[in-house]
Formats: sequence, structure tokens, C-alpha cells
Amino acid sequence: MKPLTRIAIVLLFIVLIGATALLVNLELRFSPASVGPDSGTMVVYLTLRDNQNIDAIASASCTEERPKPNGITEQVAIAIQEKTGAAIRNIVVSEFYPEDLDALVERTQKEKAEKTMPELRTPDRRESSYKTLFIGFPIWWDEMPRAIYSYLDKVDLSGKKIYIFTCSDNSVPEGFDRKIADIEPDAAVHPNVLNVRKEQAQKETIGKLVEAWLRELGLN
Repeated sequence: MKPLTRIAIVLLFIVLIGATALLVNLELRFSPASVGPDSGTMVVYLTLRDNQNIDAIASASCTEERPKPNGITEQVAIAIQEKTGAAIRNIVVSEFYPEDLDALVERTQKEKAEKTMPELRTPDRRESSYKTLFIGFPIWWDEMPRAIYSYLDKVDLSGKKIYIFTCSDNSVPEGFDRKIADIEPDAAVHPNVLNVRKEQAQKETIGKLVEAWLRELGLN
């Protein structure tokens, strides 16, 4: 075999490996498979990190870890999944949010003001087969991200128990349980909302907060 042919084969092999890794990463990011045993519980969450076309950002939705931080909401979701054996999935909008801070602020404020319902990239997934749902999101402008409204508009959570967790720079505003209950009047939405602040975004701290919260809810 000629040297140039060998080099071409090696380069092609490297390209194929890279492409496969990229596709796997996109699949996990946009539509992660449910994990954990079928406990009748699902964790659904939205985090800014999964909704921007970058690997690392500094925001209220992200930890200080580098180079690839997990969103705080994602860390809480994973902690709940680990302690309950729940399935887990994320929510991703079809049109990524801007990386530029000013543009991000402008878009999220506009979505709130206009009560936009962003189109979602992630498909609906078997929520009907779960009796208990944990729904998590960062707080933007003292409000749920509009993508959460889009999600609630697409699923029927009648008859389910719903628990809410959030992340923010400050304390959580009141009333998220009532807002979700208004959208899902036939669901049982618990008023005890877990909020994790940015300075609490360490794995051990999050684990303790989640464990104490689940114990308060009578789920641990």
C-alpha cells in the first residue's frame, strides 16, 4: 500500500471517529435517553447551557467548573434522578439562545413581555406513563422560561404529582406552583419548591439540599 493511501485511510478513520462522537453528543444533548429503573418517576428540566450553541458559559444557569460546566438545574435534576431512580430528559428550544449577553437579555425579556411560546427541539417522551414528575428550570426575570410554558402546553399531566425545582441568583419568587397548577388543573402540584442558588452549585451541597427536600416531601 502506498504511503499516501495509508495517510488517506488514517485521516478518513479520524474523521469518522470525530463525526460519530459529535452525533452521539448531539443526541445526548437534544434528546437524552431515559436512564435509571422504571420507578414511575421522571425528571424534566431546562438549562441555559443546553440551549446555547456553546460548550461553556457563565450565567446563573451554570456552575463555575471548567471547561464544560453542567447547568445548575441539570445538576439538581441528576441528583434527583440518582436518589429516586427516575427517568430524566431535558428541554431544548429549536432556535438556540444567543451567546452574547445583551442579545440574550433582549430575547428573554421580549419572550416574557410577548408571552412567546418557543418551539421545542426535543420531542414529547412518554410522560403519560409516569405518575410523578419533577420539573426544573432557572428563573429568568422572576419568571419561568417561556420554553417551560411551551412544554406544559404540549403535554397532559392530568392525574400526576408534580414537584418543582429552580435555580436563581437569589431567593425564589412565590407562585410557581400556582402558575403550573393553573396550566395543569388536574395535576397535584406541590407548593414546596426547591431553589438552588448559584453559590450552592457544588455537587456535595446540591446532593444534601436535594436529599433534605425529598425527605420533606416524604419521598426519601
